[in-house]
Order: sequence, then C-alpha cells, then structure tokens
Amino acid sequence: MKTSDVAKLYGSDVAIAKVAGCSRVAVGKWGDVVPLESAVALEIASAGALVVDTKRYPRLEAARVYAKAEALRLVAERARWGRGKTADARA
Repeated sequence: MKTSDVAKLYGSDVAIAKVAGCSRVAVGKWGDVVPLESAVALEIASAGALVVDTKRYPRLEAARVYAKAEALRLVAERARWGRGKTADARA
C-alpha cells in the first residue's frame, strides 16, 4: 500500500494515524510504503478502498505463495484418493 494513496483518502497525518492506530510521527516516517501492520488496519478501516498489495511486502507474498502451493497439493491429493478423502482420512 502506497503512502500517497492513504494520504489521498484520509488527508492529514493525524487522520491517518487515528485510523491506523499509531502516532502521526510514525506516519511521517513511513516513506513510500505503509508498514504491513498499519496497511492491514487501513484496508479494514477503509472497507476495501485501500488494499494491501502483497507484492509490496515480501514476507506476505511468500506466505501467499506457500498457501497457494499447499492448497494445490491438497487438491491433487484428494483427486488421487478419490471421493474427496485425503490419505489421513483413509488411515
């Protein structure tokens, strides 16, 4: 999430800090990208007007990629065992 997008929506550092749950001094130190924890709070508070872009947060992107790979693995496993049961359920 870009700091400039947040500023367009909320206007002042004081308003942003109130919504993000931090101090206005912290908001002033953000730089170009909002810290992940604040970005999540802002996405929720803005009802989706602001969205966390996973590509801006390497830690979050890695978790998303892992979760997708794990979901695909489970689908493939269920397809192998048939009738939607996993190997754990058959044991």
